[in-house]
Amino acid sequence: MTAPAPNFDNNAFEMLTAQLRAWGLESLTQVVRGMLVAGDTGDVIPIKLRQTAEYKERFSGNELRRRAGYAALSEAEYLSIEGSYKSIVRQYVGAGTYDTKDNFDKWMATNTSPVELNQRFESYRAEYDARPQAWKDMWAAQGFTPADAIRTVADPSVTEADLKRKLSAYSITGEAYSAYSGYQFDLGRAEELASYGVTAEQARKGFQDVSQRQRNDEMLFTMSGDSTNRTELENEALLNDQSVGARRRKAAGEEQARFSENYLGVQQGGLSRQSSGQY
Repeated sequence: MTAPAPNFDNNAFEMLTAQLRAWGLESLTQVVRGMLVAGDTGDVIPIKLRQTAEYKERFSGNELRRRAGYAALSEAEYLSIEGSYKSIVRQYVGAGTYDTKDNFDKWMATNTSPVELNQRFESYRAEYDARPQAWKDMWAAQGFTPADAIRTVADPSVTEADLKRKLSAYSITGEAYSAYSGYQFDLGRAEELASYGVTAEQARKGFQDVSQRQRNDEMLFTMSGDSTNRTELENEALLNDQSVGARRRKAAGEEQARFSENYLGVQQGGLSRQSSGQY
């Protein structure tokens, strides 16, 4: 190893290497040494370090913040917020999945405070905790643990509207489970309904209505050469889809016409036989 130059500032080197450790940039230790050997001072070197590719990658969330119109954070602020993110994520969903630099950068870029992030995670946990045990058992049967469920809303790009939609979707699946016998878990369908603003209360009423009339509707449609299914009936009940109702009225009209034709045919046949007996 090359010996330090006579004017090498050991105190500055120790201070700067400690700073690099705090930043997680120990890889720049030799760069700092070289700068000191070249005569750079302890107050100039941090400025130069901020221009390195390693530094920009380590604090890449700041560049994303600037692009989004937010002020860059100091290293101390950045590291403090990042540490809070990590603690919150691990508290709710454990380590190794969402406690990643990429997610931290995205939260930084959207100016999501640790308090807001904690509220997001807490809101879902509260929603999950409030659900009936039968619903939790249904979700568990699909491989969804409470932590897995929380992960569905952990994406940093999720907006408040998206968050509410996802929370509503889990309630909607529970209402479907209560209304339908042998309900097959379908989170995608629930999220679709939630995206249209369907609430759990509306889902409860709509699913119950569909459950009560589905069998009769399917029979009616089949007799007219048509068909329907639960999704179409739900769209009618929950999304105001008028097409199903129009087809139902058509099918009912055809069935009534067939009934009237048969009834009149029987009546007329009976009358003809009765009349022929009088001559």
